[in-house]
Amino acid sequence: MQIAKSYEAEVTAVCSTRNLDIAHSAGADRVIDYTREDFTRGERRYDVIIAVNGDRSPLKYRRALSTGGSASW
Repeated sequence: MQIAKSYEAEVTAVCSTRNLDIAHSAGADRVIDYTREDFTRGERRYDVIIAVNGDRSPLKYRRALSTGGSASW
């Protein structure tokens, strides 16, 4: 996250409720609580998705990618 921010990227973090404050303090512009919202079903598209825990199928992650975006899981 901090590397992305150093390149002035807009960063969205997806984490559990207990980690929301940590994600904000680490520099996330937007934080999504995955216990309340499935970011792969929303309207927003992302240029890069780095799935650290990989708890969703690759197809769900791809649905959330912008055209030409890339993902790593």
